[in-house]
Amino acid sequence: MATYSYALFAHILGVTGLFIAMSLQLASMIGILRSRTVGQVRMWCGMHTVLLRIFALSFVLTLGAGMHMTFTIWGWSTAWINASLAGLLILAGLGPLINTRRLKILHREALALPEGPVPISLRRRIQDPILWSSVLGMNAMAVGSIYLMVLKPGLLATWLVMVGSVLLGMSAGCILTLKKRSTMTETVQPAEA
Repeated sequence: MATYSYALFAHILGVTGLFIAMSLQLASMIGILRSRTVGQVRMWCGMHTVLLRIFALSFVLTLGAGMHMTFTIWGWSTAWINASLAGLLILAGLGPLINTRRLKILHREALALPEGPVPISLRRRIQDPILWSSVLGMNAMAVGSIYLMVLKPGLLATWLVMVGSVLLGMSAGCILTLKKRSTMTETVQPAEA
């Protein structure tokens, strides 16, 4: 039982690190979204290199400790464990596949631009609906996983929570970016006329 307590501590520490990394990523993306100059975009984009390291270390800690607890105490027949593991693996896959790739492209584009106001081409990349849906969906999934770990519901409720939280987060990302893009279009059109 002593090893379980240490594993639980390591698992909670890893989950805390994941939430710190995801929260800082979201904060930096809000900073990028509110940036008025290319220099501000560069500054906020620069945070993501550090966040990747925090996320990777926290992922390994969370997964390793979680697997230890699953093999020694819980087993694989528990729905919330399987859903949480699936969520963790999705976070680890989507993060580099969608978020990191798009943020690196955004950062490279900002580095290539001269200092000054954020041009429309860069603003469109900042307001990428896929990026925002991914980030907000991943954050919502992480919150859903915490819900599952605390309440330990049955199979149907587990999958409803996971799917519902992801859809809620992704929808928020789409609504946010579509609203921003429509505002940007309204401000650009009179200037072009």
